[in-house]
Amino acid sequence: MNRSGWLALAGALGLIGCGPAVGNLGSLVPPDDDDDAVDDDDDDDDLTPPDGAGDVVINEVASEGGDLIELYNRSDSTVDLSGWELLDDDWAHNPYAIPVGTELSPGGFFAVDANTVEFGIGDEDTVRLIAPDGYVVEEVTWEAGAAAVSWCRYTDGTDNWDQCTIATPGAANTMEGIPDNAGDVVINEIRSTDGDRIELYNRSSFVFDLGGWALLDDNDTHEPFVFGEGVTLAPGEFLDINGAATGLGLGPEDSVRFYAPSGLLIEEAAWKLGAAEVSWCRFPDGADDSWGNCTLHTPGAPNTQEYPGVLIEPLWIAGLDDAHDPAVEVDEPNELAFDLSGQLWAGDQDNLRVQVFDLNGNFVTSFGGSGSGPGEFTPRSNGNNQGPESMRPGSDGLMYVVDRIGRRVNVYDTDAMVALPSIAGDGPLVDPTGLAVDSADNLYVADQNTNQVHVFDSTGVHTRTFDFEDAFGDQILWKVETLAIDEASDRLFATSENEAKIEVFQMSTGTYLGGGVTGPRDSGGPALQPGRITTTIEGIQTETVAGLLFISDESAGRMMVHDLTTPDLYDPAADYAFRGGFSSTVHFAGADGVYPSAVHDRVAVADQVGSRVQVFLLSEVYEALGIE
Repeated sequence: MNRSGWLALAGALGLIGCGPAVGNLGSLVPPDDDDDAVDDDDDDDDLTPPDGAGDVVINEVASEGGDLIELYNRSDSTVDLSGWELLDDDWAHNPYAIPVGTELSPGGFFAVDANTVEFGIGDEDTVRLIAPDGYVVEEVTWEAGAAAVSWCRYTDGTDNWDQCTIATPGAANTMEGIPDNAGDVVINEIRSTDGDRIELYNRSSFVFDLGGWALLDDNDTHEPFVFGEGVTLAPGEFLDINGAATGLGLGPEDSVRFYAPSGLLIEEAAWKLGAAEVSWCRFPDGADDSWGNCTLHTPGAPNTQEYPGVLIEPLWIAGLDDAHDPAVEVDEPNELAFDLSGQLWAGDQDNLRVQVFDLNGNFVTSFGGSGSGPGEFTPRSNGNNQGPESMRPGSDGLMYVVDRIGRRVNVYDTDAMVALPSIAGDGPLVDPTGLAVDSADNLYVADQNTNQVHVFDSTGVHTRTFDFEDAFGDQILWKVETLAIDEASDRLFATSENEAKIEVFQMSTGTYLGGGVTGPRDSGGPALQPGRITTTIEGIQTETVAGLLFISDESAGRMMVHDLTTPDLYDPAADYAFRGGFSSTVHFAGADGVYPSAVHDRVAVADQVGSRVQVFLLSEVYEALGIE
């Protein structure tokens, strides 16, 4: 079926029941028109058939895979179903009341399932369609097993009942056989955040032609994504496709459906609230009845439930996900830092502000807002805000925060809690991202546009620029993102995101030292590898009391810890002095900025995709990793 065919099918679906509405059982009793003490369930001769009786019929029932009940309007007129009810064979059960305002157009379908109705449909059961006054419009009964797949009218609306080959909620019943290759390719992994990713997997030994097959979320009004002709999937191959390609937005609680070219629903993968935030997956790949939470999103690669390091319970979480007041949310946090008093400053990019929490997670105040004044953040003209970026404390009680779009560094007094004039706004910065501050309050600023590191003194005067090219004339940094320093060893670390590595410079001179820390994983090996970046490198920060470097392995949802004090830091054979990795018991949906503070016994992580900040006891992290 081509795209226009899918659109026609979607238009024919009519109404799909999407919300629970429970009828008032007090007004519904088994009909009875005689004077004896016995109720006759099928005796409602004293009631008047409603308008539409006989026009709207029970059209399909399925007792497994979601307890489907489907109605069909076989007339030429629209029928108002407001207050009509559905019930199984037990009058003591609560019926399902069709919502007020529901109208069924000619040839339209209305379907409900186990998520909508309160009663359950049995292997051998009855479904009744009841008018608002209690008149039983119709009842359908089936023998044991007859409705396991689909007990249906074929064709739709006729008086011929039979077993259909597949359940088709909200669509025409069918006796077509399931395609021979159905089940060869399956939905294998879903991520409802960070790109709305859907992964298919060919578990057969044959090349699968995806041309004409389609994907759809749980909303029948959306346009299905139809694979074009010539799209194939080799045996054992994965295909990862994101929301930008499919046009489907996956919600926190949703489903993905996979249709054959004929329009038959072959598979549906549904998840409860939040289950697909990191990865809702089959494990092992392609296995039946194996859906669950994977610990790592692996687009286009085998699924894994291997933990991304030790799991640590957060001391506290800040952000809307943790039921804070919306005014206290941290939306798109990508960098954070503790000030000298132990207050945590966290970026709230979408709202152009910095949120401040005390050491125990209590909200203190906000700084920022849209503008170019002191402490404010410059918005993008297209509304895609990207400030604040990196932030670091100075030795003088100040907090420095990059205003990316404003091409400057904002300054705040953490004692008086006021904004001061910004600095470095008239220098060479084009697209500032990373920031580091030394003990003399010199500012080291990474510029992602030019892939350079600039140095400013505490007044904002530009003093020098680090090496841009190595001894062979090759560019050193590719998409520089985050900076960290170790003054004792006179080193500055800068992430080169496109190469999934960290480059090292001499702080005092800006000379490139040539040593690289970490690197991309070996694509032929497992998803998680000691000391290596799974897909994307993000935040880095040194903890100089213990001599450690913290590195955010974003897509793996883990923080890697490396030893700063050994030459093994640059040695891939020694796993870059890897001391271990840790994650949260509630997982990082998108691990970004990280900031350890030995003085305050805390380490904070910006969980960017999860729109929250997670804070841990640093001592617990060290104990779990065996670091003394």
